[in-house]
Amino acid sequence: MQWIPSDDGSFGVVSRNIIRELQKRGTAIPWVGGVFAQLDGPDLPPGWRFLLFFVWELTAIHRGRFQRLHNIHRIVGISRHVVHILERYGIEAVPGQLGVDVEQYRPLPHLKPAKPFTFGSVIAANSRSGLDVLLEGFKLAFGSSQDVLLRIKLYSRPEPKLVDYIHSYGIHVEVLDHFWDWTEEQMCEFYNSLNCFVYPTRTTAWGMPLSEACACEVPCIVTDYSAPPEFIDPEIGWLIPAQEVEVDWDYCRKMHVEHGWVHHWPETGYVNGPPRWGDPDVEALAGLLQQAAQNPDWVMQKGKLARRKMMEHYTWSHALDRILQAIELPEALNVA
Repeated sequence: MQWIPSDDGSFGVVSRNIIRELQKRGTAIPWVGGVFAQLDGPDLPPGWRFLLFFVWELTAIHRGRFQRLHNIHRIVGISRHVVHILERYGIEAVPGQLGVDVEQYRPLPHLKPAKPFTFGSVIAANSRSGLDVLLEGFKLAFGSSQDVLLRIKLYSRPEPKLVDYIHSYGIHVEVLDHFWDWTEEQMCEFYNSLNCFVYPTRTTAWGMPLSEACACEVPCIVTDYSAPPEFIDPEIGWLIPAQEVEVDWDYCRKMHVEHGWVHHWPETGYVNGPPRWGDPDVEALAGLLQQAAQNPDWVMQKGKLARRKMMEHYTWSHALDRILQAIELPEALNVA
């Protein structure tokens, strides 16, 4: 099997790890695979087939993407959440998963336990990721206390007005450099500098930083919506209640203009729209943050269980197993 490489952010991480696993196994079958960035598929030799590893977050698919989801031999959604979205459109897909390199992302005992008690997040400055929810929940839980720290690793380089927005909450917070400038070893050290990882996303197709944090024995507080509950449960983390609502484009635009948030989603043109996502309960998040900070031994116990779960069920080898199982199904699904 061949896999198309990608340099496109998270897609690149997925592609590199799948290619590495394929090279380990020497899988010789006439299939070519690729992630969302290769949606159109390559030109294939006779007898070869194309597998799309599909990523999508919102409940509605944009028309431009939807029209290109046919004439693909096999679609693997990177989570059950993605598969459920596709099912709304009558598009058959097989549930897959992402993985984590548990040798690269590992506990570093010399950095544990973090003091003061430290929460952290790898998060984009946009409405989907829930940066506003994170800041509001942290302020409600701890106010301006210096006894608890929040470390934020942004996906994009922080503009001055975005940094000003974060500090306007008056909380004990540290804003770190651009995510993609860091090596995997630096990211491993970042996760190990935390007691607990927090990601109050409104929707995500998977959430790789959650898997990476868990592999470092750092448990996660995450929204009980979209893909994360598929691999984060109350045994290894905490789930924030959420209510499904329509996407508020006015709010997205306002945060982009006033505070430098990223706003790249098209606002119109959705099939079976308008799109929806899950609004996390800020008060519930604040309560979970307080629970974690007040029970550090409990947090450490959850962290150990989280790493064990990643090792047993969520490596990149497990992710490739799901892809190969999809290929073995008897019928190609979406060819007109």
